[in-house]
Amino acid sequence: MKIIRHLLDAIDSVRFLPHVLVYVLSKNQTIMEDTRIWVKRKGLKGGVKSFLFLMRKYKEFRTLFYYRIPRASVFRIIAPGLDSLYICCKNIGKGLFIQHGFATTITAESIGNYCWINQQVTIGHTAKGKPVIGNNVRIGAGAIVIGNISIGDNSTVGAGTTVTTSIPANSLAVGVKPRILINHIVEKQ
Repeated sequence: MKIIRHLLDAIDSVRFLPHVLVYVLSKNQTIMEDTRIWVKRKGLKGGVKSFLFLMRKYKEFRTLFYYRIPRASVFRIIAPGLDSLYICCKNIGKGLFIQHGFATTITAESIGNYCWINQQVTIGHTAKGKPVIGNNVRIGAGAIVIGNISIGDNSTVGAGTTVTTSIPANSLAVGVKPRILINHIVEKQ
C-alpha cells in the first residue's frame, strides 16, 4: 500500500515541476523566505523537496506563490490555489504564513515581515482607507481588521476580534469590542 501511495505522489508531483523550475530560476528571496517559514511551521526538512511538498499539499501556499511570482499564475490551470483565499495587497513582507486560509480576504495597504494569518480572517478597507499591518503580527481565526488603522509590530489580534482602531506595538487585542493588553510578546522568527 505504501508503494502505491508513493507512486501516486510521484505522479502527482509531475504537475509541479514547472513551479519548481520557476521557483529556482526566479531567485525571489521573498518566496524563498516564505518557504523557509512554512517549512519550519510544518516541521519539514527544507530544500526543493519540501517546496514541492508545500506546493502539492497546501493550496494556501500555492496562492501565496502565485502572488509572489505573478508570471507563474499561468500554472493555476494545472495546480489551482485556494479559491476562497484572496490576496490583494501592494506590499507584503517576507515570511508570511497563512494557516488554513479558507474564507480569508487580505486587502491591506501593507503587511510587514513574518506575519501569521489564520482562517476566516478579513483584512479590508473602508471609505477612509486600508489597514497597515506591522512586522511579526499574528491575526487569529475569524478576526476582522478594517479601515485606515495600523496594527503595531509584535502584536496579536485574537480569534473573533473585530478591530476598527489602531493597536499599538507589542499588544494583544481580544474580544468583539477589543480589549487591548500592552506588552504582549509574540514569538520572534
